[in-house]
Amino acid sequence: MRRSDKKPVLNDHFIKKKFVRNIAWHSGGNFLDRLIGLGIAIYLARVLGSEGYGAIGVALAYVSYFAILVESGIEPQGVRDVAQNPDKLPEVFARIIGIRLIFSVVTWLALALSLQLLPLSLATNNELILIYSLSIFVTAATASWAFRGLEKFKIIATVQTCQSIVMGVGIVLFVRGDFPDLRLVPVVYLVSVSVTAVWYYAALRQRFGALTLIFSKDVLLPVFRESLPIALGRFMRKIYSEGNILLMGWLGTAAATGYFLASQKIILSLFVIGVILQQVAFPLISKLVPTQPENAVLIEINLLRYLLLVLTPILVLCAWYADPLIQLIFGSEYSASAPVFFFMLFTLPAVIFNRGLQDLLIARRASRYFLIGNAIGAIFVVGLAIWWIPLYSGVGAALASLVGETVGVVILLVFVRQLFGTDVSLLWVVSIALAAVLMAGVLWLTDTWTPVMQYILAGGSYGIAVLLFKVLSRDELVFMKKHISIFLLHRR
Repeated sequence: MRRSDKKPVLNDHFIKKKFVRNIAWHSGGNFLDRLIGLGIAIYLARVLGSEGYGAIGVALAYVSYFAILVESGIEPQGVRDVAQNPDKLPEVFARIIGIRLIFSVVTWLALALSLQLLPLSLATNNELILIYSLSIFVTAATASWAFRGLEKFKIIATVQTCQSIVMGVGIVLFVRGDFPDLRLVPVVYLVSVSVTAVWYYAALRQRFGALTLIFSKDVLLPVFRESLPIALGRFMRKIYSEGNILLMGWLGTAAATGYFLASQKIILSLFVIGVILQQVAFPLISKLVPTQPENAVLIEINLLRYLLLVLTPILVLCAWYADPLIQLIFGSEYSASAPVFFFMLFTLPAVIFNRGLQDLLIARRASRYFLIGNAIGAIFVVGLAIWWIPLYSGVGAALASLVGETVGVVILLVFVRQLFGTDVSLLWVVSIALAAVLMAGVLWLTDTWTPVMQYILAGGSYGIAVLLFKVLSRDELVFMKKHISIFLLHRR
């Protein structure tokens, strides 16, 4: 196994205008999408109260658990195939959408039966779940994956933003008053995602003409075989987010679930930074894996290092001001969310790392290893959550996620090293953690100082620690300065 202790510098692929343009559009679209989404969440949390907000969250989480079998198992396969052969998009579209529609029917029937057969007592009602469940069919017909494969992130950014606007306007117009009808929330959501599906299809039809579907067993069976382990792996991944919401709704109260959801919403808004770069990089990594697997690993490890380097000081500040931040955003009713939010922040780096390693395994067509890693991590999450939620409520769920994510990262990292035959040094993870501890210590020591001086000293200590621990080399600093300038010139 080859080992490289020298921190790799992003190769020429990352300085091409196309990649810079993709990041610009995708980051802009995701930023607006998440910003509007956070605004919607804040509005609903305040208007519905913790119990109503919790009931909506549990219903959506229940449906999302089934929808993952439709969207995630096949979507990465579609992105990869289109990225490798763009001219074959109509053929890929025919088989991907075809099998997703079949899956959607089976999935919806399974969901409907589960509501009748399973002895569940969730902090929500079946009516909300059934309205949300109609979005499963819309998800199956949505072709955002095709534009990711084509690297047309401008279209994705536009559609995502418009969906959020439709959702936001609908929520503000129809969900209001002292006793709002909770059913209107999933109805508005259903309308917004339907607009998205139609928009994507119209854009593809304009470029490629009429698009057909394939329902042949001989064509769809290979797609199913490859996608099933990925779908099951993503199904396990849902335990970390929607699964914990369901466990909170089952073992806790609607109000406690609402507190958990409020904290999780902020975490997911921070996670978008990682999602942006990793979604843009996935088509490129898919192209490199067949011929340059070692470079694919180096690129992904670099992305993870830069992401954690930027996010860590933000996480430290959020943890330091957890209580006032939660109350500022969601109101004093949600002050009980602060401890949950605090522990969730420690989970975010592991989530980002997990996502990057999963992308490498999917690009490598190693779906079996993807499934194994997520299954083992999920077992830890469920077992610990069932034990800790009755004792510590939302804090127990957050701690269970932290342990599960960490276990998953270790297992997936072992698989990546075995499959790709490369062993890149990860000492920088320890260095960033030590820099974060130093920053937190400075915040504590300067707690009585003016905020401006406190932030300057804390941020300065983090930056100095990063340089002393050599998380970034001098060559990388020169490289980043040069290409940030290229990025800014391109934006002009």
